[in-house]
Amino acid sequence: MGTMTGNRRTTYRRGEWVRQGRGYGRLWAFGILTAAILAGIGYLLVFSPVFWVDQVKVEGVRALSAEELRKVVYEAGERSFGPLRTRSIFLIDRGNVSAQVKESVTEVATAEVTTKLPDTVVLSVTERRSTLFWKTGGKAYLVDQRGIAYEEARSDKGLLTVEDSTNLPVTVGKQVVGATFITVLEDIRQSLKDRGFKVVGFRIPETTFEVQAVTADGWYALFDTTRPVKSQADALKLAVKRERPYQYADLRVPGRVYVR
Repeated sequence: MGTMTGNRRTTYRRGEWVRQGRGYGRLWAFGILTAAILAGIGYLLVFSPVFWVDQVKVEGVRALSAEELRKVVYEAGERSFGPLRTRSIFLIDRGNVSAQVKESVTEVATAEVTTKLPDTVVLSVTERRSTLFWKTGGKAYLVDQRGIAYEEARSDKGLLTVEDSTNLPVTVGKQVVGATFITVLEDIRQSLKDRGFKVVGFRIPETTFEVQAVTADGWYALFDTTRPVKSQADALKLAVKRERPYQYADLRVPGRVYVR
């Protein structure tokens, strides 16, 4: 038998009335315990050295310094909460670390960041392979295998030189030409070399659909980059046997070579 009085309940036991709470005390204690457990877990995951980044493994490095890349990862992964500092692996912003690696080390083409518990960050990189020394508007740039200009340069470093006669501006970090066009240039140089001509550079007169392969003799061969390279190189070899160019050889029309 019981009655309700305010926020408490009274129960008749063994000849006397006993007041009982509604269980708020237990709920309060349970809430405190839960908060304490969550705080402990949060501390363990964020501030405990158990899950701090202690190792950085670098994969895919050939010419670059793995130690330099590790340093960038450590610096990018540092976190601070007021006076409290942490290197928790759970707070690593993989996208941010990847971006900082590529920004700090321009020779890195791609950077993928993964984590392995409890304390390891793995950085997998693809190094840039410089393929072109691109000249335009009085400046020169290094262009990688994907056709992206990644830094200004003063020396060609023995690379294939391409002069853009249209002087279109170049933005570092942006695409200059497609990878397919680079492959065409390499094919032209090799095909002419196989036929006894040495290419010292290229010029783009108007568009990348046409390219001038400048030879060591001072004249150039004008190629149509949309047509097979080898057939044009064969036509050039036959034409030069009859008449050696002093200015250029135009190979763009199938079955004909215009020599001047």
